[in-house]
Amino acid sequence: MVLCTVDDVLAVLRLSSTDPDRDVIESCTVAASELIVAALDRLDDDPLPDPAPEHVHRFAVTVSIRLYRAKDAPFGVVDSWSMDGVGPVRLPKDPLYGIEYACAPTIRQHGVG
Repeated sequence: MVLCTVDDVLAVLRLSSTDPDRDVIESCTVAASELIVAALDRLDDDPLPDPAPEHVHRFAVTVSIRLYRAKDAPFGVVDSWSMDGVGPVRLPKDPLYGIEYACAPTIRQHGVG
C-alpha cells in the first residue's frame, strides 16, 4: 500500500512532474510507505483504510521528502534557504523521527487503540 503519490511529493518540493529525479522520488514514496506501515504495526485483519487517513498521508509525504533529501546531506546537515538567509539544517537520522508519536492513534497491535 503506497500512502502518498509522487505528485504529492513533487508538489511540496515545488518540482515539475517531468523532473529527472521522479524515479528516485517514487522509490522514496514506496520506502516511506513501507516504513510507516511497519511502524503502525497493524494486524493483517485490520489494515489501514483505503485511502489512508489524512494525517498518515501527510506523514508519508514528510518521510518521502526526508528520504529524498538525505542524498544532499552526507553528514546529516543540509544548507537551507530561509527569509533570514542561508543556514544549516540538521536532518534526523531516523526518517520516522517525531512521526511515530503523531501516528499513535492509528497504531493497533502493540500501541494504544
